[in-house]
Amino acid sequence: MEGVSASPSKKRKGHKHVAKDEEITVKIDPQLLHCGICADPLDNDGLVFQCANGHVLCSACAAKYGESCPDCLTADVSRCVALETIVDRLRMPCPFSAFGCMEFVSRAEKHSHELYCAHAPLACLVPGCLWSGPQDCISDHIRVDHGRLCGSQGFFYNKKFSIQVRCDGLVHLLKGKDGSIFALLVTNALPAGSMPGGSMLRVVRVQRGSAIGTIFEYDLEVKRGRSSMTLKSVPDDWGHHPSAPVAQQQESLPELLFVPRHFTGGTTINVDLRIRKI
Repeated sequence: MEGVSASPSKKRKGHKHVAKDEEITVKIDPQLLHCGICADPLDNDGLVFQCANGHVLCSACAAKYGESCPDCLTADVSRCVALETIVDRLRMPCPFSAFGCMEFVSRAEKHSHELYCAHAPLACLVPGCLWSGPQDCISDHIRVDHGRLCGSQGFFYNKKFSIQVRCDGLVHLLKGKDGSIFALLVTNALPAGSMPGGSMLRVVRVQRGSAIGTIFEYDLEVKRGRSSMTLKSVPDDWGHHPSAPVAQQQESLPELLFVPRHFTGGTTINVDLRIRKI
């Protein structure tokens, strides 16, 4: 694997001193970083085992086969601290490098980096669309491929703004001044028994922009005459799992506003929305 870098430890006495933060770039066979039994990566939990004959096992295989190496049947299996240290200090390419990320991350940084990586692949917000790609490309995709059915507009945080969407609409993108992009999703709800049809509304955050650690809330209100329906909730991040069906992603998020068809009295819904930074 090209581009893997490692931080060497301090040399023994008599050798040239190496700065703690100095790094060298090396090439390494990726198979050396995988379990010799199940072939899974060794960086899942940082624990590495080895038998007396040098066969490397991950913690899952060590637990599964006990103290006996399944490769050579030796009973001498123990922790391999030296290899654990190497695995911990290696900085590997981001899992989303194929989508354009140039970062190298350690095992300890991998999880948090994946959560906030701007190149993490997202599924399209439009049901039935098979597109997936980096989050910083999804708004362009919707504008180009779904522009006739989806709208977009800018907004200011903490200020109420109005949106008119179709009852059978799909996505309305909302662009904040900090680069964050939210989306008002409108899902058509079919009649069930005696229940009237209608639309389900909710807000999700699609792109984080510069507001990486910020928590948001939103107030959503639909009015008709003196009557109104409201929802106060927290926008969930649109998931990083393009292989998951869009319907499944929507069903896993219960915070939504159901607007019956008879309440709107037409083919459009007038929505007042406020997105707040907490």
